[in-house]
Amino acid sequence: MIGNDIVDLQLAAKEINWKRPRLQSKIFSENEQEFLQLSENPEQLFWLFWTMKEAAYKAHQRRFLLPRKFNPKSFRCKLHLSESAESSGIVQVENCHYSTAAKFSENAIHCVASVENSPVKQQIFSASKNLKDELTCALAAHYKLSPEALKIEKNLHFIPQLIIGGKQSNLPFSISHHGNYSAYVFAVN
Repeated sequence: MIGNDIVDLQLAAKEINWKRPRLQSKIFSENEQEFLQLSENPEQLFWLFWTMKEAAYKAHQRRFLLPRKFNPKSFRCKLHLSESAESSGIVQVENCHYSTAAKFSENAIHCVASVENSPVKQQIFSASKNLKDELTCALAAHYKLSPEALKIEKNLHFIPQLIIGGKQSNLPFSISHHGNYSAYVFAVN
């Protein structure tokens, strides 16, 4: 299973005061809060942890067909590598682990979470796009299908599902958008 999240850092700075201790205590474990306090760039780490948790939540929800209920504190982040342009880590929820890979730009953070490190195709857009159309075109091109045969619909748990020729597909993919940025990711077999 796969999930992704993207944060427009300029919009996030206007919308959320990430420095509030009460907010941090609702979202992050004590260990994660300690990392924030010790970080040279706590704002970037705040949003990195957030995107890791959100991407893992989407993968976890899709994996187990769970109804929408995100408790970010129950998703525990561990970083393996964190550099100025990218980061990798693990998110644990219950007995499940999700590998994460994040990329940073000046204005956005994008994170992909997956059960196993299988190959993926991902695309980030910095302008307003019809993400579903972009994804279905990319899927059609990759799998040599007719774009007209593909449709994305949400299931009963509001999880986007790929419909191919009127039949539900189990192809893992994820879409995300925030502010001026959007992204998709799908598994390539």
